[in-house]
Amino acid sequence: MYHLSSLNYMGSMIVPVVTQDPSGFRSAAIITDENGDGQATGALGCFATEAQARQFAVEYAKSEIGRRRLMTLSD
Repeated sequence: MYHLSSLNYMGSMIVPVVTQDPSGFRSAAIITDENGDGQATGALGCFATEAQARQFAVEYAKSEIGRRRLMTLSD
């Protein structure tokens, strides 16, 4: 399992996680909000390269953070 560097996005931390298995590279992400509450995405897909898997995890996490922000605005 590869834990790649974390990045800050809109006050939340994203840690993309990539693992390799015989069929390719699987991606997931850990998202930690500004309160320190973390949540893992679960498996997001299987990709041909580590870079593709990482990029997908980051983009998915960014969209999830944006969705959560919109949900708090509508409450």
